[in-house]
Amino acid sequence: YAERYDWLYLNNPHGIATGWVVVDDETDEPVGFTVALPREMSVSGKRVIAWNCADFSIDIKYRTLGVAAKLRRAAREAVDAELYPFLYAHPNERMLVVHQRAGHTVIGQMHRYARLLNARGKVESLIHYRPLSQMISATINPALDCIDWYQLFRHRYEIEMDDRLWYTEEFTEFYNRLEANYPIWGVRSATYLNWRYYHNPIYQVGTTVARKHGEIIAYIIYRLADDEQSVIIND
Repeated sequence: YAERYDWLYLNNPHGIATGWVVVDDETDEPVGFTVALPREMSVSGKRVIAWNCADFSIDIKYRTLGVAAKLRRAAREAVDAELYPFLYAHPNERMLVVHQRAGHTVIGQMHRYARLLNARGKVESLIHYRPLSQMISATINPALDCIDWYQLFRHRYEIEMDDRLWYTEEFTEFYNRLEANYPIWGVRSATYLNWRYYHNPIYQVGTTVARKHGEIIAYIIYRLADDEQSVIIND
């Protein structure tokens, strides 16, 4: 926890985090808190520091007393006072109601996609007879590999994989080339990537970079899920 606190709240290259805590007046005990993390954003090509909402937690005994809405409203009031130009969050369905009570609106949707890399886990969840599921997986997996190798051969990408990559300024240059394509975008400079991933004390990531003629054209940053059979794409 101490390492995470220092890394996430104090060492963010975009600034120190801001937090709000609700305290029970009778017991003087904290019952809930939320944090806003400074984040460099590109808005129509202009760089600004906004807030990315994070770490929202309420003691279960106080979750029906409007504590969550008070915390979210406090963050909004700071934005209304022009301490920061705007804030954004990716709330789950439960928290969406809290954000709306505080006056926030939905401006977009986050979509999650899955790409099957190894059929074993999926097939075993559908077919519980192990010899049969293994035989089917052994048929599907080579086909998945062939599709991937065909794409690599067809486009002749240069692929680099690294379990602990230090992100150099070419990642900043790659972001700069793409920035104008999107009206609002979180800036992904080398400084940000190294803080967010290389120095991350919680988990280690791997990085796969695709190049053409030596120039980055795409990359993914990923980590193994808890079951060690699937990959979570972070960036």
